[in-house]
Amino acid sequence: MSATIFLNDERTRPWHVHAKAGSVASGAAIPFAHGGCTVGVLLLLSAERNAFDAEIVALLARMARNVEFALDNFDHEQERKQADQQLRDTEARLNRATRGTNDGLWEQNVKTGEVWCRRGLRRCWVTRARIFQPNAARSST
Repeated sequence: MSATIFLNDERTRPWHVHAKAGSVASGAAIPFAHGGCTVGVLLLLSAERNAFDAEIVALLARMARNVEFALDNFDHEQERKQADQQLRDTEARLNRATRGTNDGLWEQNVKTGEVWCRRGLRRCWVTRARIFQPNAARSST
């Protein structure tokens, strides 16, 4: 973040002619970083000399950090959506694979004792071995 008397700064020399025509006396440059690189700069100009005092510079720096935080969150949200879609795709493939087989699948939660099994396997166990009580297991397709 840089605040300067615009016409006294050598870094702004290429714009001095335009600045004089537009009555620019001071300026502040606020870089925005994302992913370790500068992705943009907001340039603020004022006709007032020394318009960007320490308080304003601190406020602008805070604003830049907020913009950078938002840019990072856009990436995190995109990553979350991609992971969520991958999970849905994987679950759909697993469901198609298990529906297309005659394999029996079951799962038991060791902490709660709850048992899950495929509907076909549950029917087989209940009718042949009487392992489960009628409401003791949840079933799925």
